[in-house]
Amino acid sequence: MARNPNTPVDILEFLGVEKGVVNPWNGKTPAKALAKAVENTLKMDFRFRDKALQELLKPRNSEMPAEILVKLANYQTSWIRSAVAAHPNTPIFALEPLINDDYSPVLWAIARRADTPPQFLERLLLRFTDTKNQDYEQICYAICDRREIPPNLLEFLMESNLQQVYLRIAAQANLPPTIVERLMAMSNESVLTNLACNHSLSAEFLTRLAQNSHPNVCSAIANHPHITPEIWLQLANHAEVKVRQLVAANSNTPVNILEILASDIDQVVRANVANHRNLPVQILEQLAQDEEAFVRVVIANNPNSPDTILTQLAVDEKIEIRRAVALHPHTPAAIKQTLRDFVIQPNNQQSVSTTLRGISRIYNPSSDDITTILAEYANSENAFVRLVTLLHPLTPPEILTQAAQSQSWLERYAVADNPATPAELRQQLAQDSNRIVRVAAKV
Repeated sequence: MARNPNTPVDILEFLGVEKGVVNPWNGKTPAKALAKAVENTLKMDFRFRDKALQELLKPRNSEMPAEILVKLANYQTSWIRSAVAAHPNTPIFALEPLINDDYSPVLWAIARRADTPPQFLERLLLRFTDTKNQDYEQICYAICDRREIPPNLLEFLMESNLQQVYLRIAAQANLPPTIVERLMAMSNESVLTNLACNHSLSAEFLTRLAQNSHPNVCSAIANHPHITPEIWLQLANHAEVKVRQLVAANSNTPVNILEILASDIDQVVRANVANHRNLPVQILEQLAQDEEAFVRVVIANNPNSPDTILTQLAVDEKIEIRRAVALHPHTPAAIKQTLRDFVIQPNNQQSVSTTLRGISRIYNPSSDDITTILAEYANSENAFVRLVTLLHPLTPPEILTQAAQSQSWLERYAVADNPATPAELRQQLAQDSNRIVRVAAKV
């Protein structure tokens, strides 16, 4: 009956007060019954008392009276005090004496409470002079887990030398300029990326962050709601090619910036521009005449390419471009008819292996450009095709650079094992988190 959530409250009170039977896990158990249970527990033999008290204090949704918790805050057993500190019904004033407690979980419990006043948290931090102390670290993490970090604690937390703390601070809204300056002085890419994602960051700080060479930082800036035309221009002219590639691929990039990037020296940048939807006709026409076949293939695959451009590309010297035009849904029927031999018929695909179906076409040495084909294979949805492509010594360096950041360790391994991988990229992979990648890069 005491456990049953359907038992009326007056019956639960009678069971607890008159019969000494309570179930603290039943959220309807009234305060009087719980208070009586604690009173009876304190009279028990010491061998059973602490265990019984712990069971009474475990539930966080109980009606445990505040006055009982205040009384237990000075209890001699340390883990009972930690349970009191963590209980949501414990009054704030009862936490103050516990700030000086010697039992670590008591301090952690105070730090984790959402209603702990900032001045109490400050006193907890000031207890420690050693920032490598485990209790200090746990308190810092607990404070950073709060929905909002109290402003008076930011300076203290900046002394913690804990990356997870810095990551959380960087995401905090309305940071004081002094804190932003200290975060920007760090070279940690993750911290700077979090800062660049902070929607309360001013355009002035975004402009300075845009000078950073980390692609992830600049990619975050490109998605910031307060980015200005000047910052877009700064990113479009960034010295780091990876940054320009990300900006060119970003769906928020303005048309005037895409126009600049359409003339970039890097073919991947131009190809990323060519992949944009709703490009002005003049940019499409410019990229349709690009010297790199890889870029022209993207234009031929762009669903918004007009008939005039598709007609022009239908007579391109590269077979892969003509094939893309043949498969384009908007290619005029007359042109499709002339290119019908480039389209694989459905009845021929049944005998093709899964791996071969993962590539757009089979390389023909007499008519295909191997570099263009490898760039095409690198974008295959088939993981094995991408792996073999990244092992090929003629795969373009920009594709190897991009794959070195892949989430798949096998793809990073393939880049590390490729004899054509640049030395600086190999040095980067020698520090990879996967030991097989590290070994391959070093060998």
